[in-house]
Amino acid sequence: SADMALFYDWLGEKKTRGIGLAVMDMWKPFHTVTGARAPQAAILFDKFHIMRHLG
Repeated sequence: SADMALFYDWLGEKKTRGIGLAVMDMWKPFHTVTGARAPQAAILFDKFHIMRHLG
């Protein structure tokens, strides 16, 4: 999660506010940090991880 927070720090507040869609795997820290730093962004889990999760 620290790396994800660093990414949002690097991106900056203005660009972070402009994120409308965040595509990621299902790792909870990615989802948590994105929800905290870019709450307006819709989360889309990638197809590979969805298929693996469903078996």
